[in-house]
Amino acid sequence: MPFQTEAPPRTNSSQQDMEEDSISARVASYSDNYISENTLTQIEFQDEKKLGSSKEVITSLLHALFHIIPYTRDYPDFRVEPHRAEPPYLGTIYYHRADRWGLMPIDEEPQAVGIFPLESHHCQCGNWTTGTDPEPAEWQARVHMARGIRLMCDLSYWPDRTGPFHISCTQRLTPLKSLELLHACMAQLCHIKGILEDSFQGKWDSCKFQSLSLVTALEWKVKVWKPVKRLSPPSVSKLYLFIEDPVIPHSQGAAPKVPEVYWSKCPNSTTRVTTLELYALGIERAPVVWLELKSPELNLDLVDMLREFYQSCGLNPFSNEVSNILKLPLLQHVKLGESLSTIGSLSVKCQ
Repeated sequence: MPFQTEAPPRTNSSQQDMEEDSISARVASYSDNYISENTLTQIEFQDEKKLGSSKEVITSLLHALFHIIPYTRDYPDFRVEPHRAEPPYLGTIYYHRADRWGLMPIDEEPQAVGIFPLESHHCQCGNWTTGTDPEPAEWQARVHMARGIRLMCDLSYWPDRTGPFHISCTQRLTPLKSLELLHACMAQLCHIKGILEDSFQGKWDSCKFQSLSLVTALEWKVKVWKPVKRLSPPSVSKLYLFIEDPVIPHSQGAAPKVPEVYWSKCPNSTTRVTTLELYALGIERAPVVWLELKSPELNLDLVDMLREFYQSCGLNPFSNEVSNILKLPLLQHVKLGESLSTIGSLSVKCQ
């Protein structure tokens, strides 16, 4: 059965615009909550080297083992201000290091260690939605366009509610692909840790909580400020807010594209309203865009157990042998601190 522990959420945001709706609970889950007692006994006997080593038996036991390894499910690991840092990719593996309370040091960021190859059919794209209740009038009057959506703001009257509202859009791996890549991460966990230890050149800190997270979903969030009443009447009666659909162009080494969000006086968006013009029209702040990652997380403390089990199967845990026997995707490794833009694999656009 899943168990639950409390820990504060991680965030690397310096803006107060990214403060709402944080989740404080971290839930450890499993790929499957059921496994037969006979299979558990076989796993135990294999670990004690009491079973044979036929390929069929090993493959079956590895699949069963991966379905009972605990991991943190879809916890929003960290947030990114996409104009200040390289937006992450779906299928990326990030390395985390934290203190005994599970908090990442303020001066540290998660570091990419590699990315799994993807194709467009491995991803699902949702529509733009709003979590604001009741729905703003601007949202109810939205129009879907070729590259995104358009909202209209009527400046001829002043509504009772003038606070900001939120809009979001999620791109995620399909459930089957998420599970496959999670198992691929388990298969290479020992190998990845070995590479990390070599990267730190003897400065590996084994006392801290260390984990790997797999990016399975990207949630783009937009905070929109509505107009407030000014002493002078506005120069126009209507404003239009354009929100482009997010694109993840992994092909040819291109970084993920941040969705453009801007105000215009024209319904066809031929011109954009500047920040000073917005203020004169009663909108005190331009829209803010940020990105929140959802990712299952594996504790690197699992390495010792996995290493012993892989070795009992006659497999080298510090190689691709486990992945190869299970026909799982191989991680494309990157050096710590290296840009992911050197690797490309797909381009996905929300519809």
